[in-house]
Amino acid sequence: MEQQLNEKRTQLAEFEKVDYRAKQEIVAPEIEEFWQRWQRHYGQSGFVNPRGDRLLTELTIRAIEQLRPKLVMVNYNTPGDLRERVRTGKSTEMNVDREAVI
Repeated sequence: MEQQLNEKRTQLAEFEKVDYRAKQEIVAPEIEEFWQRWQRHYGQSGFVNPRGDRLLTELTIRAIEQLRPKLVMVNYNTPGDLRERVRTGKSTEMNVDREAVI
């Protein structure tokens, strides 16, 4: 039993040493340009860009317009928000911000 445990520990250590991820982070030029345009528009401070759901909406709209993805999924419900709604008995339906709707 002890021998099996030691073998498994050795095997686990070998698995943990292996890193299948790329050694260099390769970013597509389109993604770099996307973030450069974002930075030119909002700057580096982070104090002028939208917050919360408005930030997700703005990023999504810009990505659709500039990167032209085939599929976009946005999760506006954070687990904390959902827990709070359930705890307080409020509806778990997503509230739509009329200004954020296209």
